[in-house]
Amino acid sequence: MTAPNTETLRQTLRQLAELARERELEQHLARLYQYFQLWRTMEIDNFEMLDMIEQFHKEVATDLNQTYDLMDDNILVTKALAQGLLDKEEVPVEILQRIYRQAQ
Repeated sequence: MTAPNTETLRQTLRQLAELARERELEQHLARLYQYFQLWRTMEIDNFEMLDMIEQFHKEVATDLNQTYDLMDDNILVTKALAQGLLDKEEVPVEILQRIYRQAQ
């Protein structure tokens, strides 16, 4: 079996980074959803709910977009592995080796 070429590795890294972005966004949206549930049961009022939505938009969405748009895919995948957003089993051995070499 031949080693994947550089372009294939780059594409795989990009796909893994996008998967990590989706999973991280899902975690943040789950937290926002909890506030919607509190609002639905009138445990928080409309203004508190609006504040949570604005905070999500200003802070979480902006930070996520900046992180995933500006950071290198190697760093994003390394970060995702450390945060548990990706499992080692999802990452090809060649990429895990590349990450390990860069960490040394």
